[in-house]
Amino acid sequence: MDKQAPWYENMRFKLIAPEDLPDISSFKRTGRSTVIVFDDLAGEPLATQLKIVPFFRSGRHEGISSIYIAQRFYEIHQNIRRNFKYISLHRGCETLDSIKRILKDMYDDYEPLAKKVYEVIKKHFVVIDIQRPSDDPLSIRFRWDKPLKDWQND
Repeated sequence: MDKQAPWYENMRFKLIAPEDLPDISSFKRTGRSTVIVFDDLAGEPLATQLKIVPFFRSGRHEGISSIYIAQRFYEIHQNIRRNFKYISLHRGCETLDSIKRILKDMYDDYEPLAKKVYEVIKKHFVVIDIQRPSDDPLSIRFRWDKPLKDWQND
């Protein structure tokens, strides 16, 4: 490894069991960014979900970026969902009805949009940027940077 390379990152990885998740206040600002991935914890007890909420509410103020991976969007605790900046949908993760339900709160013309998303996720992933206005072409995109309106069934 070339530590002088411009792309080099000195990263540490740590696996923490849900029951051992520390309080957000135990993460001290060190000048380093922290990324925490919560992997499929929607089925964990309410006490665990409530320990996760502060990471999404105020983690960014503590230099923490949080990612929540789940098979079903609406199984995620609503206080966590309300603080998402992005939603990423992948093949096999949602039904057409659940995609409609997700988009209904964000887009007026959600039904045709949901059908298109359902087709796109068969081959690509879709990112919904909740912070962008719904009329922004990049508010919903496939891959990272392709506006959904540009997708052609390939």
